[in-house]
Amino acid sequence: MDFQKDQIRKLFEEKSKLKEVTFFETRQFFPDNIFEILKPYWEGELGRLLNPLPDLNKVLAELKEKVGFLIST
Repeated sequence: MDFQKDQIRKLFEEKSKLKEVTFFETRQFFPDNIFEILKPYWEGELGRLLNPLPDLNKVLAELKEKVGFLIST
């Protein structure tokens, strides 16, 4: 699927301003402890809805790859 990255980035920036949230770098968007933060919810909440449950590390890696253009590095 092709995305219009310029339009998506513009919408992301507008939404961030509206919510008064600023992401200066990838680390703020994906903090070092993101896995530890998400794991309990991933297994406890999403695990009840999906079988098999996707691998959290793989999903995070793919997400970083796909939305990384949104954040200034």
